[in-house]
Amino acid sequence: MDSSSEFAEAANLEKIAVVVKPNSSKNEIISYNSEKKAWMVNIKAAAEKDKANKELLKFMKKETGRAWMIKTGLHSREKVLAGITSSQRNLPGL
Repeated sequence: MDSSSEFAEAANLEKIAVVVKPNSSKNEIISYNSEKKAWMVNIKAAAEKDKANKELLKFMKKETGRAWMIKTGLHSREKVLAGITSSQRNLPGL
């Protein structure tokens, strides 16, 4: 199984761990790091003024077809993302 199909499977979970590398040449999912138990994701945006976080969430939605929020790691490269359900989208702040 290649990493893109493995990622698609993982994206169906409620939570997913990622390690973000900002200032990359393009947005892409690189591989799964079994030591960190997280997906390595390159993001073009800089890690300043929340740009990389916003770009990550936008990219994840494009790749998985569902909305995500950062559960932990807002100011870290290591993050846990949680899938947002349709009922959660109506909550203030989401």
